[in-house]
This record gives sequence, C-alpha cells and structure tokens, in this order.
Amino acid sequence: MERSLALSCIGTAGEAKLLATRCAAPWGGPVDSLFEHLLRMIAHLAQHKGQLFYYLKLMGKEVNTSDLWGGPA
Repeated sequence: MERSLALSCIGTAGEAKLLATRCAAPWGGPVDSLFEHLLRMIAHLAQHKGQLFYYLKLMGKEVNTSDLWGGPA
C-alpha cells in the first residue's frame, strides 16, 4: 500500500515538477529541487535499514544479505 501510494505521488508530480519545484525542508536546510529532497530521503531510509540489519545481526538473529537487499535466501 505505502509503495503504491508513494509511486502514485511521484507520478502525479511528474518529472518536470520534481526538477523545477524548489523548496527547503520544513525543518530548514538548503533550498533544493523536490527530486534532490526525494533522493536524500531514500538514502536516509537506506541508512536506517542498514542500521537495523546490523542491530539484528549483533543480537544473534537469523538475518543475511538477502534480508537486507532482497533476493533468494
């Protein structure tokens, strides 16, 4: 559900708007295009995903690289 909603919002915005619309994040920071904000958000989420993966590994949980990046186990 969340993935389809996100992709729908990106599609609705369109490439031109993602590249042309510039704003700062609500909490401040540089004025950048919506695309640049989106790209940084995805990188930020990937960082947290990696943190969770290593946290689970250190706790001795049965996780492997396919759990982190997908694919066959």
